[in-house]
Amino acid sequence: MIPKDIRNRMKKVEYDFETADCLLRIGRYQETQPLIKSISEAMKNLYKEQNETGQVACLMTLSKQAHEDEGETAGVRSCVEGWCELRSLWRLQKKQLRKHFETDSEKIRRRLFGRTIVILTLVYIGLKGWGFYEARNWGLRAEYFQGQNFNTKIGEGINKEIFFSDRVEISSVLPANNFSVRWQGYIDVPKSGQYEIYAVSDDGVRIFIDGNLVVENWSTHPPTEDSGRIFLEKGLLPILIEYFESSGGERLWLYWQQAGEEKVKITAKQLRVSKE
Repeated sequence: MIPKDIRNRMKKVEYDFETADCLLRIGRYQETQPLIKSISEAMKNLYKEQNETGQVACLMTLSKQAHEDEGETAGVRSCVEGWCELRSLWRLQKKQLRKHFETDSEKIRRRLFGRTIVILTLVYIGLKGWGFYEARNWGLRAEYFQGQNFNTKIGEGINKEIFFSDRVEISSVLPANNFSVRWQGYIDVPKSGQYEIYAVSDDGVRIFIDGNLVVENWSTHPPTEDSGRIFLEKGLLPILIEYFESSGGERLWLYWQQAGEEKVKITAKQLRVSKE
């Protein structure tokens, strides 16, 4: 720990630097010369206590230059250049003083703090990277078809959510009417239990979870809610959703509800393109 008298002298130097800053900003260069000399002397004494003979010689050169410069132009140059050099030396000296008076326990704390910062930074980067990857894996893989029975494949992609009221929310490759879509992937079941799966559709829909047909209304109809009950084990389970649109409006909203809980929307976070 830096001794109290040294800390007080360092505070005095900081105060003189702030005063010199203010004087230089308003153009009172001549008044900064005494401050530069005072700061130089204070720093020189501090360096002597650190046995920094090279830095003492540098400060003596600066002090001598400030004494010898004459005239307004020379004074301005001396003050500005001397102040800038002193600033650089002072920043270095503060670090040296802290290191010079540092105790063994403080060294250990400093090193541990530095390592902790590095570890936390790496953990943060890792978690952020994993979060990005995880979000990138959200959704279901989709195949888009012309015709109501998967007649002609016209494209594929990934849909983050199966919750739309217009075909453009699925893909721009789909025609206005007479198309079908097949989604495949995994659903992340938070805990084992009985689940009610809901689908509000216009037109046909079929939902398979873990190979079991849970919801089916494969017909042309206005927006209609259908549901089915199934026991699901916790974890990622395969899900297959088939949908077709005949004409008019289109819609497919998915919800689920566990026994004793509220009915909620199935979001992108519950859907996975792959098990990775």
